[in-house]
Amino acid sequence: MPRGSPSEVTQPAETALPRRGKVKAKRKARRDEPTGAHEYNSKGTEMPGEADIGASEVEAVPETTGKKKLSTEALSDFNEKERRRGIIYMSRVPPFMKPMKVRHHMEQYGKVGKLFLRPEDTMVAKKRKKFGGNKKTNYVEGWVEFEDKKVAKRVAATLNGTNVGGKKGSFHYDDQWTMLYLPKFKWHHLTERIAYDNAVRLNRLRTEDAQVRRETNVYVDQVAKARRDEKKGDKREGDDMEAPKRRIKMRKPIVSQEV
Repeated sequence: MPRGSPSEVTQPAETALPRRGKVKAKRKARRDEPTGAHEYNSKGTEMPGEADIGASEVEAVPETTGKKKLSTEALSDFNEKERRRGIIYMSRVPPFMKPMKVRHHMEQYGKVGKLFLRPEDTMVAKKRKKFGGNKKTNYVEGWVEFEDKKVAKRVAATLNGTNVGGKKGSFHYDDQWTMLYLPKFKWHHLTERIAYDNAVRLNRLRTEDAQVRRETNVYVDQVAKARRDEKKGDKREGDDMEAPKRRIKMRKPIVSQEV
């Protein structure tokens, strides 16, 4: 073909830009686009806009609440089970008997749900261990929940005042059960009472701590004041001391001689 024909005209090669220049060109292209045309995530990849998602896809997005809703039937069954439960109160737990041992004894008469034993005061336990007493945890009172309130009534009426029993010569063989059935008492009443007692105890400790701090501050202020007064007293006593008297020789008065 003749030289200079349109078919022989070659297209100019694209100028190679450095990496920094490519990034700037890309940012400029994004700024030139209309607002809202594209959205990008944290990785820099383009995210589909609202126009790219169909209406059916938008409606099909499930709500992730993270909590499973309880049906009416399940709620009614739960309330019925709670209504059937019964709780007995143990005013005295056999010494150093563990919760698993108490549960083992109670499960011989019926199905046990929840169990709570209150340990003795930490100061009492510390004092007992200090003087060579038993180092095990001792519980002073407890609550046992049965899934059937009728069983709870029967257990409280049967075991109250009787020996624990078991193998003859065992540690708790001669100990006695002291328990009482609590009518119209549910487990949430116990948890609320425990939370209230803990809050009262914490408030009392805070009040006592604040009182001790106030007394300590008053004592420190009085000591500092006494030291200041002592220094002032020493200084005043030094000022009141008599200065040494200076002895001056007095001259005799001159008597005029009569002529």
